[in-house]
Amino acid sequence: MPFYIDGYDAEVVGIEDAAQAMVLAGERGRIGERYIVSERFMSTREVHEIGCTAAGVAPPKWGIPIRLLSVAAHVNGVVARLRGTDTKLTPLNVRLMHIMTPLDHSKAVRELGWQPRPTPESIVAAARFFRDDHRSPVSAQERR
Repeated sequence: MPFYIDGYDAEVVGIEDAAQAMVLAGERGRIGERYIVSERFMSTREVHEIGCTAAGVAPPKWGIPIRLLSVAAHVNGVVARLRGTDTKLTPLNVRLMHIMTPLDHSKAVRELGWQPRPTPESIVAAARFFRDDHRSPVSAQERR
């Protein structure tokens, strides 16, 4: 991807840590309670830089301001309606990028015993997996 979305930050967590939190919630969680399953708040620029460095490729050089993306989404929505097609770049999707704020997962740690690894480590592991062997994990195991 030649660009990243400048101004889009979100809560992130590694997939293995998210799965572990779900198992722990099923085993130890209290009925009716909710648990935040996120390790930290990161910008898309950080995610791209970590992943690209791990994969040995250059990260995106340009940041597209989220406000410009909002304008593009409105235009894209009109074009999609005229063509009678669906689109993933909608004003609603861009607006949802603005509402994420940092969250606190300490309740999941305290009540479930959840200990997520730092998300940058998960990003590195995923980037190296896809760089080295982009087939499914099942296929990789079958070859061994």
